[in-house]
Amino acid sequence: MTRRRLRAVAILIGGALGAFLIGIVALNLLMGLLISHGDEVEVPDLAGLTPRDASARLDPLGLEIAVKNERPSNLFPAGRIVSQHPKPLGRVKGGRRIEVILSTGLDAAVVPALEGSTMREAGFRLLAEGFAAGDSIRVPSSDVAADRILATAPPHGARVARGQRIEFLVSAGPRREAFVMPDLTGLRYEDVATLLEDAGFPIGEVREEKDRRVRNGTVVDQRPLPGSRILAGEPINLVVAGR
Repeated sequence: MTRRRLRAVAILIGGALGAFLIGIVALNLLMGLLISHGDEVEVPDLAGLTPRDASARLDPLGLEIAVKNERPSNLFPAGRIVSQHPKPLGRVKGGRRIEVILSTGLDAAVVPALEGSTMREAGFRLLAEGFAAGDSIRVPSSDVAADRILATAPPHGARVARGQRIEFLVSAGPRREAFVMPDLTGLRYEDVATLLEDAGFPIGEVREEKDRRVRNGTVVDQRPLPGSRILAGEPINLVVAGR
């Protein structure tokens, strides 16, 4: 075999070997891509992240992010991820796109002015504005009629999240004066009735009970008891001796 032929054979062998090696490398790359896209990975929780931070978390897993929509949120500020599909902890194949919805910020509204309204009126108004009626506290007030709203918390004009409960301060009417209950036992019923009427206390239940130790028509028991604290206008119940 001549030197020229040997050289040609060597070139052919070298070319074939090079092509074989390149084919092996290409095959390995292709298999790597197929395997990475075929294996399943666990979807991370992206709630509260920005799309940029979410993408940085998805890239090592071979996943991509796709912003699908936006909506208000009372949990996350504007630009943060509110929800995602597929859900966190689900398993998907590499190369899958994770669709997310971004927050546009607080879904808020202004608390309406409810002072002077009844609880029923306030409940309807709050429902229309997207709020909920909360608890109420009753306090005496000489300026606002009983069962009318004095104030709200948060106050009217405040901008708060829809769905929040609004609490009430409600008028219980003017404060009634307090007295100490006197001892009425042993007095005649007619005298007690006049005394209570002059003091502004109505007589409640009057019950007769046989008692031969005292004169007929004498008060032998009372409710509230002597020494009790009573409010103006509170009814007084009496037990009167009879035959």
